[in-house]
Amino acid sequence: LDRCSASMLSWNFAYVGKTSQLVFDAISTDTLRPDRLEEHAPRDVACIMWSFSKMQILDRALFAALAQHATQLVRDCILQR
Repeated sequence: LDRCSASMLSWNFAYVGKTSQLVFDAISTDTLRPDRLEEHAPRDVACIMWSFSKMQILDRALFAALAQHATQLVRDCILQR
């Protein structure tokens, strides 16, 4: 999966309320790869975080990594001003 597919897959499963531990584990594992994490745009971060939250899946490592990445995205945006 590419970054967009992973975020949309998680969003689709959460939107219809379909719990699949296999799918969410795979998305988490893929997202946590350092080279993949850097590829995520703000919308990908939002989709993944929303999906896991809606499905009440607590993945502390994923949330911490996405929060750190989102913080860096905001910093990068501010520096571009």
